[in-house]
Amino acid sequence: MNKESNVFGEYRINHNPGYDFLRLLTWMDQIDPQDPRLPFGPYLIETIAVISACCALEGYLNMVGKEIDKEWNEFDKGFKPVKDKISHIYQIVGKEIDFGIGLWQEVLCLFKTRASLVHPRYNNKKEICEEEIPDLFQEVNSKYPTDKTKQIAEDAIDLLLLDTGLTRLRNLYLIRAYSGPPRL
Repeated sequence: MNKESNVFGEYRINHNPGYDFLRLLTWMDQIDPQDPRLPFGPYLIETIAVISACCALEGYLNMVGKEIDKEWNEFDKGFKPVKDKISHIYQIVGKEIDFGIGLWQEVLCLFKTRASLVHPRYNNKKEICEEEIPDLFQEVNSKYPTDKTKQIAEDAIDLLLLDTGLTRLRNLYLIRAYSGPPRL
């Protein structure tokens, strides 16, 4: 039997999809809405940016959570609001957090916007007005230009990593480890 094909040992592969979503967000910020080669309508640029920013933030929250809390997977079972994840992390590192002002308030607003995009609520009512009623995409586009969304995500990720002492993980997207063959 070939020795290479019978390798035993311990493997650990952690992928932080947050890093990939942050890269997508950077691309969305640089995209030209007039480019005829866009694979989607230009009105979706800001919407994709909001969704990407939230996915990036969740990726980093989960990476940090796993890094500082041995019981993170148990804590994170089922649906867990982003506010609960952030609060849990900050409680572990012993730092106060205020969701009523500043960056973390903006993060919660961004996640609320994301929720309205992926879980829309429909109202069946008829209104008579002279102006066109703006749709959800128009509202997102006016409230969250891509550069603003990107800045919120990057600032929140940087602050999270700084406050937890994990800035070394900022550009880490994949961790691989191999312990080698077992000792006999």
